[in-house]
Amino acid sequence: MTTSGGTVTIDSNDLASLTGAIDGTAGTVTLLVTADSSVASATLTDVVIDLESGVDLTLTYVQHALLGTGTDTNIVTLSGTAQNLTGNTSIESYVLASGTQTFTLGT
Repeated sequence: MTTSGGTVTIDSNDLASLTGAIDGTAGTVTLLVTADSSVASATLTDVVIDLESGVDLTLTYVQHALLGTGTDTNIVTLSGTAQNLTGNTSIESYVLASGTQTFTLGT
């Protein structure tokens, strides 16, 4: 999906896995994740990922930079090659990928 401008909110509905490409370079795009899901196989460009309450999300370390807000209790699982990362303060818990890395608590 490529947006053509404006503000767009994409609701993940109850999908357990989101794949394909979402390109928000021509607008403001928010991916609202409303159920436990994985976006690790998706190609996301200029998208903000927001999590509803109680949602667990699997994403890559690169996609973590797109993470906007979480509500109440969320668990983010990071997949792929471990990298150094600063946590998002609105996320309650993280599950890190295997490997050497430095995780800094968000402030």
